[in-house]
Amino acid sequence: MGVATLNNAGISLMRGAVLINTDVSTLNYTLLALKHLYSSPPSNSPSKTQTKAQFISSLVSLLNSSFSYCIGSLQDPDYLHNKLILGDGAIIDEGDATPLQFIDGHYYITLEAISVDGRMLDINPNIFKMDDSGGGVMIDSGTDVTWLVKEAYEALRDEVMIRLEGEQMRSYSWPDKLCYHGIMSSDLKGFPTVRFHFRGGAKLALEKDSMFYQPRPDAFCMAVNPASINNRYVNFSLIGMMAQQFYNVGYDIGRKQKTFQRMDCEVLDDD
Repeated sequence: MGVATLNNAGISLMRGAVLINTDVSTLNYTLLALKHLYSSPPSNSPSKTQTKAQFISSLVSLLNSSFSYCIGSLQDPDYLHNKLILGDGAIIDEGDATPLQFIDGHYYITLEAISVDGRMLDINPNIFKMDDSGGGVMIDSGTDVTWLVKEAYEALRDEVMIRLEGEQMRSYSWPDKLCYHGIMSSDLKGFPTVRFHFRGGAKLALEKDSMFYQPRPDAFCMAVNPASINNRYVNFSLIGMMAQQFYNVGYDIGRKQKTFQRMDCEVLDDD
C-alpha cells in the first residue's frame, strides 16, 4: 500500500482509490481543491495552492469523477475518523440519492421541504429553485453553518422558538442569530430532529449537535442563519458542514448524483 502526505493527512492508495484520513480543516481544503478541479483548468504558472489542487486533480483524473467524504463531530478537533475517498472506492451508491448539478464552481441540489419532529413546515418549495436572478440551494464543505432564504429561515426559526421558549429558555441577544442562554448538553436534551428533504427522497437528519453550536460557555445558537449579507445573496440557500455531520456524502459527477448515508465514520477505518 502506497502512502503520501498532504497537509499532515494520511493518504493511502488502495483498491483503485485514494483514501485520505484527516482532520476537518485539511479535508475541507482538499474538497475545495476538488471543486476547483471541475470548474477551472490548471494554471500555467501555478501558485503553491494551485499546485496542491493540481495534485488532487491528477488523482481524480486517474480514478474517475467520483468521491465521498464522511464527517464526524466538528466540535472535536481530535476526531481522526473523517474520511475522503477518491475514485472507484468512493461510497457513492449507498444511502439516499438526489440529483446533483455543478454550476459556476458550486454544487447544487434541490431542497423541497423542511420538517421538525416529522411535521412539515409551511414553506413554498419554489423559494428554493434557481431562476434568472440566481438562487438555488448549494451544498458546501467550506462553510460551517447553513444559510436559508428568508421565508424558510423564518419558518424554521419560529418553530424552534416555540419549542425552546415553551421550555422557558431565555433568549440571548446576538445580531442576526437565534441564541439562548444555556448549555447544549443539558438544555437541549430531547430536542426533536430537524430534517431537510431533497428531490428523490434523500434526507439530512439534524440532531441537536447539527442544529446548534455553543459559541460561549453560557449561550448556544442555532446553526442556521438568514441568507443575507449586506442585503446581497438574499435568494440563495446553502447547506453547511454542520448539517452534514455523521453522514457519508457521495458525489458521482458523471451521473450527476449525490448520496447521503448516516453513519459513524469510524466504521470506515481501514482494518
